[in-house]
Amino acid sequence: MENKNISSKVRRGEIYLYNFGNNGGSIQSGVRPALVVQCDEGNAASNTTIIAAMTSIIKKQYLPSHIILDDRFGLKDPSMVMLEQLKTVNQSDLIEYIGKIDDEHYMKKINIGIKKAMGLWADKPYRRPTDIRCLCVKCLEDYKNNTNFIVKRLDPFARVKEKCDKCQNLGYDYLFIERSKEGR
Repeated sequence: MENKNISSKVRRGEIYLYNFGNNGGSIQSGVRPALVVQCDEGNAASNTTIIAAMTSIIKKQYLPSHIILDDRFGLKDPSMVMLEQLKTVNQSDLIEYIGKIDDEHYMKKINIGIKKAMGLWADKPYRRPTDIRCLCVKCLEDYKNNTNFIVKRLDPFARVKEKCDKCQNLGYDYLFIERSKEGR
């Protein structure tokens, strides 16, 4: 079911009808709306695009990959984007243009949903183990005036002291965060 009417390249945030075919299990099937999630640069450079399946059966709203769109953006019924159901397709296989998500708030929710679905969302930044140092009170003083680092006590409630990494006296663990060079 190829659409010859799509003469220009598709754009991110546009919604089209697409035939997902027959699939088993929980994979979406049939003709249904799909959201273009691939970046515009990728859409312009390729004949393919990446889409996310949509449904009007709204379930599992607690999943971060499920974004409710209501009945806006050209949709007839309240609908939900399922960002865990991504598929690469030929742009020419998109059947019919439905509408475009032109609301920045919804696009931010979609960006976050994609990151969470793909495991790219980190609640806390990664810290190398070498960023944690055990220091006694005396050795900690050496870092207090160092503007290259932010120094924070790792566990302010810790009572058991360990050996200082520098002098072997007893101290606590501290987290060293390098200050960004742009902010100085």
